[in-house]
Amino acid sequence: MPAPNLVLNDVLLTTIQGLLFGQRTITTFHWKVIAVGIDVPVTSVATAMATEILPDFVLMISEDWSCDITTVRRIFPGPTRTFSHSPGTVAGAIADDSLPPSVTGVISRYGNGAARTNRGRIYVPGVPEGWHLAGQLTTAGFNAYTSFRPFLDLPLVSPLDFTLDPVLLRRPATTTLIEGSIARKILRQQRRREIGVGI
Repeated sequence: MPAPNLVLNDVLLTTIQGLLFGQRTITTFHWKVIAVGIDVPVTSVATAMATEILPDFVLMISEDWSCDITTVRRIFPGPTRTFSHSPGTVAGAIADDSLPPSVTGVISRYGNGAARTNRGRIYVPGVPEGWHLAGQLTTAGFNAYTSFRPFLDLPLVSPLDFTLDPVLLRRPATTTLIEGSIARKILRQQRRREIGVGI
Protein backbone atom coordinates (compact mmCIF):
# COMPACT_ATOMS: atom_id res chain seq x y z
CA MET A 1 0.00 0.00 0.00
CA PRO A 2 1.52 3.37 -1.00
CA ALA A 3 2.18 6.00 1.64
CA PRO A 4 -0.41 8.79 1.92
CA ASN A 5 0.48 12.32 0.92
CA LEU A 6 1.22 15.09 3.38
CA VAL A 7 -1.67 17.47 4.01
CA LEU A 8 -1.62 20.96 5.48
CA ASN A 9 -1.92 20.87 9.31
CA ASP A 10 -0.94 17.23 9.62
CA VAL A 11 0.74 16.49 12.95
CA LEU A 12 3.68 14.12 12.64
CA LEU A 13 5.80 12.10 15.02
CA THR A 14 9.32 11.44 13.76
CA THR A 15 12.22 9.56 15.29
CA ILE A 16 15.94 9.17 14.91
CA GLN A 17 16.77 5.64 16.05
CA GLY A 18 20.14 4.09 16.68
CA LEU A 19 22.10 1.42 18.47
CA LEU A 20 24.47 1.89 21.39
CA PHE A 21 26.08 -1.20 22.93
CA GLY A 22 23.20 -3.34 21.67
CA GLN A 23 20.50 -1.04 23.05
CA ARG A 24 18.11 0.78 20.74
CA THR A 25 17.85 4.50 21.35
CA ILE A 26 14.90 6.59 20.18
CA THR A 27 14.88 10.38 19.96
CA THR A 28 11.46 11.83 19.09
CA PHE A 29 10.38 15.07 17.42
CA HIS A 30 6.85 16.38 16.72
CA TRP A 31 6.01 18.60 13.77
CA LYS A 32 3.04 20.34 12.15
CA VAL A 33 2.81 20.72 8.38
CA ILE A 34 2.48 24.42 7.53
CA ALA A 35 3.24 24.24 3.80
CA VAL A 36 3.36 21.39 1.32
CA GLY A 37 3.50 20.88 -2.43
CA ILE A 38 1.39 18.58 -4.54
CA ASP A 39 1.60 14.83 -4.01
CA VAL A 40 4.37 14.84 -1.41
CA PRO A 41 4.32 11.46 0.38
CA VAL A 42 4.59 11.31 4.15
CA THR A 43 7.69 9.14 3.72
CA SER A 44 9.54 12.25 2.51
CA VAL A 45 9.69 13.42 6.11
CA ALA A 46 11.60 10.31 7.24
CA THR A 47 14.02 10.97 4.37
CA ALA A 48 14.39 14.60 5.45
CA MET A 49 15.17 13.54 9.01
CA ALA A 50 18.09 11.50 7.66
CA THR A 51 19.38 14.05 5.18
CA GLU A 52 18.66 17.39 6.86
CA ILE A 53 18.78 16.80 10.63
CA LEU A 54 20.84 13.64 11.23
CA PRO A 55 24.14 15.12 9.91
CA ASP A 56 24.01 17.75 12.67
CA PHE A 57 22.55 15.40 15.28
CA VAL A 58 25.61 13.11 15.09
CA LEU A 59 27.91 16.06 15.92
CA MET A 60 26.78 15.64 19.55
CA ILE A 61 27.32 11.88 19.78
CA SER A 62 30.08 9.33 20.39
CA GLU A 63 31.25 7.13 17.55
CA ASP A 64 30.02 4.11 19.58
CA TRP A 65 26.45 5.05 18.59
CA SER A 66 25.12 4.56 15.08
CA CYS A 67 21.83 5.49 13.42
CA ASP A 68 20.15 2.91 11.23
CA ILE A 69 16.55 4.15 10.98
CA THR A 70 14.55 7.37 10.80
CA THR A 71 10.76 7.14 10.97
CA VAL A 72 7.61 9.18 10.47
CA ARG A 73 4.03 8.58 11.56
CA ARG A 74 1.09 10.91 11.02
CA ILE A 75 -0.87 11.09 14.26
CA PHE A 76 -3.45 13.72 13.35
CA PRO A 77 -5.98 14.09 11.77
CA GLY A 78 -5.92 10.44 10.76
CA PRO A 79 -3.15 8.16 12.02
CA THR A 80 -0.97 6.20 9.63
CA ARG A 81 1.31 3.30 10.21
CA THR A 82 4.96 4.12 10.86
CA PHE A 83 7.10 4.54 7.77
CA SER A 84 10.85 4.13 8.05
CA HIS A 85 13.86 5.22 6.05
CA SER A 86 17.27 3.58 6.27
CA PRO A 87 20.18 6.00 5.87
CA GLY A 88 22.66 3.12 6.06
CA THR A 89 24.91 3.13 9.09
CA VAL A 90 25.63 6.67 10.25
CA ALA A 91 27.94 6.79 13.26
CA GLY A 92 28.30 9.48 15.86
CA ALA A 93 30.95 12.02 14.94
CA ILE A 94 32.84 12.32 18.23
CA ALA A 95 35.91 10.06 18.36
CA ASP A 96 35.50 9.03 21.99
CA ASP A 97 34.00 6.17 23.97
CA SER A 98 30.38 6.59 25.04
CA LEU A 99 28.90 6.64 28.50
CA PRO A 100 26.38 3.80 29.12
CA PRO A 101 23.13 3.84 27.10
CA SER A 102 21.02 4.89 30.10
CA VAL A 103 22.98 8.15 30.45
CA THR A 104 21.77 10.89 28.13
CA GLY A 105 22.01 14.57 27.51
CA VAL A 106 18.84 16.64 27.50
CA ILE A 107 17.70 19.63 25.50
CA SER A 108 14.54 21.18 26.95
CA ARG A 109 11.93 22.75 24.66
CA TYR A 110 9.20 25.17 25.62
CA GLY A 111 6.16 26.92 24.24
CA ASN A 112 4.54 30.22 25.21
CA GLY A 113 3.04 29.41 28.59
CA ALA A 114 3.78 28.24 32.11
CA ALA A 115 1.81 24.97 32.16
CA ARG A 116 3.50 21.59 31.88
CA THR A 117 1.92 21.15 28.45
CA ASN A 118 4.22 23.94 27.26
CA ARG A 119 7.36 22.01 28.12
CA GLY A 120 9.10 19.09 26.47
CA ARG A 121 12.55 17.65 25.84
CA ILE A 122 14.64 15.49 23.61
CA TYR A 123 17.14 12.95 24.88
CA VAL A 124 20.57 12.83 23.24
CA PRO A 125 22.18 9.37 23.37
CA GLY A 126 25.83 8.41 23.18
CA VAL A 127 27.32 11.04 25.48
CA PRO A 128 31.11 11.00 24.91
CA GLU A 129 33.12 10.16 28.03
CA GLY A 130 35.29 13.23 27.46
CA TRP A 131 32.19 15.44 27.70
CA HIS A 132 31.36 14.20 31.21
CA LEU A 133 32.59 15.89 34.36
CA ALA A 134 30.96 15.25 37.74
CA GLY A 135 27.57 14.39 36.25
CA GLN A 136 27.51 17.36 33.91
CA LEU A 137 28.42 18.20 30.33
CA THR A 138 31.74 19.90 29.81
CA THR A 139 31.84 23.20 27.96
CA ALA A 140 32.57 21.38 24.68
CA GLY A 141 29.49 19.21 25.08
CA PHE A 142 27.28 22.07 26.14
CA ASN A 143 28.39 24.13 23.13
CA ALA A 144 27.67 21.22 20.76
CA TYR A 145 24.16 20.82 22.18
CA THR A 146 23.58 24.54 21.91
CA SER A 147 24.65 24.48 18.25
CA PHE A 148 21.94 21.87 17.55
CA ARG A 149 19.17 24.00 19.09
CA PRO A 150 18.13 25.76 15.84
CA PHE A 151 17.00 22.37 14.52
CA LEU A 152 14.59 22.24 17.47
CA ASP A 153 13.40 25.84 17.43
CA LEU A 154 13.02 26.73 13.75
CA PRO A 155 10.80 25.41 10.94
CA LEU A 156 12.20 22.64 8.77
CA VAL A 157 12.07 23.99 5.22
CA SER A 158 12.82 20.95 3.09
CA PRO A 159 13.85 20.85 -0.57
CA LEU A 160 11.47 17.88 -0.73
CA ASP A 161 8.69 20.53 -0.95
CA PHE A 162 7.30 20.88 2.54
CA THR A 163 7.73 23.06 5.62
CA LEU A 164 7.23 21.81 9.16
CA ASP A 165 6.85 23.77 12.38
CA PRO A 166 8.39 22.14 15.49
CA VAL A 167 5.67 21.60 18.09
CA LEU A 168 4.96 20.12 21.48
CA LEU A 169 2.16 17.57 21.49
CA ARG A 170 -0.57 17.16 24.10
CA ARG A 171 -2.84 14.17 23.64
CA PRO A 172 -5.01 13.59 21.77
CA ALA A 173 -3.76 16.09 19.18
CA THR A 174 -3.35 19.58 20.64
CA THR A 175 -0.09 21.20 19.60
CA THR A 176 1.92 24.12 20.94
CA LEU A 177 4.44 25.91 18.76
CA ILE A 178 8.01 25.68 20.03
CA GLU A 179 9.15 29.10 21.25
CA GLY A 180 12.69 28.07 22.12
CA SER A 181 14.94 25.50 23.76
CA ILE A 182 17.81 25.28 26.17
CA ALA A 183 20.63 22.76 26.52
CA ARG A 184 20.95 21.29 30.00
CA LYS A 185 24.37 20.72 31.55
CA ILE A 186 23.12 18.05 33.98
CA LEU A 187 23.17 14.54 32.49
CA ARG A 188 20.08 12.38 33.03
CA GLN A 189 18.99 8.77 33.26
CA GLN A 190 16.80 8.06 30.26
CA ARG A 191 13.39 6.63 31.07
CA ARG A 192 13.01 2.93 30.37
CA ARG A 193 10.18 3.50 27.91
CA GLU A 194 12.52 5.66 25.82
CA ILE A 195 15.20 3.03 25.40
CA GLY A 196 14.98 -0.41 23.85
CA VAL A 197 15.86 -3.77 25.35
CA GLY A 198 18.36 -4.66 22.67
CA ILE A 199 18.12 -6.77 19.55
